Amino acid sequence: MKGIIKAPIVAVIAVATVAAIVIGWLYEPEKTISRPDLKIPTNIDYFLSGVQYKSMNNKGNLDFMMQTPYLEHLTVANISLIDKPTIQIYRDAGDWWVESLSGKLYHEHNSLQLEDNVLMQREGRNPLQVQSEVMLFQPDLDLIRASKSIQIKSDTAIIYGSEAIFDLKNQVYSLKNTKAIYRLGNS
Repeated sequence: MKGIIKAPIVAVIAVATVAAIVIGWLYEPEKTISRPDLKIPTNIDYFLSGVQYKSMNNKGNLDFMMQTPYLEHLTVANISLIDKPTIQIYRDAGDWWVESLSGKLYHEHNSLQLEDNVLMQREGRNPLQVQSEVMLFQPDLDLIRASKSIQIKSDTAIIYGSEAIFDLKNQVYSLKNTKAIYRLGNS
């Protein structure tokens, strides 16, 4: 009789064990991954990622387009800090493409200051490549100003200057304290 009693007890223990495993498997607590807390700046009122800003001229054509992976607006100063901005400026005489590592958008003056490794290129006929550390794009005036040393490369020359103003509308470029190296022929 002792053997008969052991069989139901073993069966009950086996069923209870299987039930405990099934319940534990079904109700397993979620695993959480610990991450550092997100630090939200307190001096900004908004930030944007993946920005593409387009501006049209008075004829309804695309005047310029700015892109950036990240922009944050500073409330008190009313400026926006921009990471790695690129700008395409569309003109009849040739389109310009500008990039830098950082920038500041001055909302009150509608101007964009590009900083750190600024590279500006004119595409089309008579291409130009312009390099500086700081340039200011003023779309209302159709000007780009370089206030620090500048280097301009074309197919026939390399020009160095201390400052420059590029009047995009009239295609007039003025430079200060220049030094030019001209290349003749295919050299």
